Amino acid sequence: MFDEVYEICYFYIYNISYIYNISSYKKGEKMTEEMEKKLIEKIGKLEKRIEELEEKVKIIEQIIPICSSCKKIRTEEGKWIPVEEFLREHIDFTHSICPECVEKLYPELHKKKG
Repeated sequence: MFDEVYEICYFYIYNISYIYNISSYKKGEKMTEEMEKKLIEKIGKLEKRIEELEEKVKIIEQIIPICSSCKKIRTEEGKWIPVEEFLREHIDFTHSICPECVEKLYPELHKKKG
């Protein structure tokens, strides 16, 4: 998630500086059609990424109804799905392994570190 936030911030900074450079290019001089086309394209890309980011923020900020017994999550459509499925649909994951699982699954590696 942090890598994606970094990528989005970099994307915005790069594109905003690009837009600024084009829009302030030789003040008083009209933009060429090509420059205007590039500017509109960049603004469109920024707007799309902003919408994507807003959707992710909505998901993160919302209160998620979860069954106190089976831990299924109720979707906006009212369907109950396993928590893993909900997370897979809404969040990007990276895989790792905790120290307890390393010890349990790979005891020979744990002993070498110890």
